[in-house]
Amino acid sequence: MSLTQKNWLDKLSYTEKGFKKYEQKQLIEFGKKAGFEDVRIKDIVKGKSFVVIYKK
Repeated sequence: MSLTQKNWLDKLSYTEKGFKKYEQKQLIEFGKKAGFEDVRIKDIVKGKSFVVIYKK
C-alpha cells in the first residue's frame, strides 16, 4: 500500500473531511508498538507518496 504525505493531503480540498492523516513518524511508532523491529520509509514520489515497510 502506498501512502500520501500529510502535508500534500492538506493542500487538497477534498481531504478536509473524513480523512485520517498521519505523519511518517507516527506510522513508524505504530509499527514499533505493534512489535515490528525494522520499520522503514521508502519514497515513491519524493514529497508526495511513500511506502512504510514493517519487518519483524
